[in-house]
Amino acid sequence: MANPYAIKPIIPKVDFGFNQEKTATKRRKHSRAVDIAIWKKHKGICAICREYADFDKGEVDHIIPLAKGGGDTPSNWQWLCHRCNNLKGSKRTNAQVKKILGLKVKKKAKKVKKKRATKSKGERGMFESPELPKIEMPRIEMPRL
Repeated sequence: MANPYAIKPIIPKVDFGFNQEKTATKRRKHSRAVDIAIWKKHKGICAICREYADFDKGEVDHIIPLAKGGGDTPSNWQWLCHRCNNLKGSKRTNAQVKKILGLKVKKKAKKVKKKRATKSKGERGMFESPELPKIEMPRIEMPRL
């Protein structure tokens, strides 16, 4: 019979990062050089409030948050000031934060299809194109032989 009062060794649980499910959405740490590159790309201007933010007054943010399925790639990064980044968090979009701050939100322009004015087949003739102007050819009389 085993002794119930025996000391059991304590084995700490260590995550070595081999679990594929956890590492797929895990946030990667990027270097300070990457932060500086994003800051320079945006010229220090916050993507939401459009105000200049020094490098130490802003941070790199994910356009589509990782929590909502966004990727951790440079194409999904933007430069935000601390205030806008705190308001955005992982729940809001850029447009929602602009609305909270009382800034103008650009609406997407609707594409309108223009109808071309075309003539009926009888008006334009059988071989006449509607885009090309009609050219009059001079009549030439041929000599009789």
